[in-house]
Amino acid sequence: TGSVFVVPAAGGSAVQIAPRFASARYPLWSPDSRRVLFLGEETASESTYDWYVAGIDGTTIVKTGAIDSIRALRLHGVTPVPGGWRAADDAVVFATNETNSSNIWQIKVPPVTGRVAGPPQRLTFGTAIERAPSVAASGRIAFTTVVEKLGIWRVRLNAETGAAAGPLERVTDGAGNERLRNASR
Repeated sequence: TGSVFVVPAAGGSAVQIAPRFASARYPLWSPDSRRVLFLGEETASESTYDWYVAGIDGTTIVKTGAIDSIRALRLHGVTPVPGGWRAADDAVVFATNETNSSNIWQIKVPPVTGRVAGPPQRLTFGTAIERAPSVAASGRIAFTTVVEKLGIWRVRLNAETGAAAGPLERVTDGAGNERLRNASR
């Protein structure tokens, strides 16, 4: 669970955005700084998330429909978190957070309507794990590419105690990702 608050930079009282929501997280300012987009869950019992756009006074909240549009792509990752809102094209940038690969996408969400305007567009096309996009004021996007170097190792165990009974030994020495689900001897 989480909550989103807007606090005036000059000081004053905090205003909670979506106080009746079970959860509100990952806020982004709209390009005009008059609205906030966030990942929200209206009721905990239904566990349905979407992105919402709210006025900074917290009174007007619009469900964007972004999660349904993203799910229509048949991606199998966790619920995408908004990463940045581009002023030039009213697009919210996000990562799909798939298990073995993840790409950067954008979906148009005009701040005035607060609703999705078109299907998601893929921005990166690699096989890497690309996550955590951030948008600069210029509209340029920075993101993280995660590179894994996995290998298979073994250690002899004491059959009675289960404690290590020898040094750690590398079983594989390849350049790629090597994964072994189960092994016994």
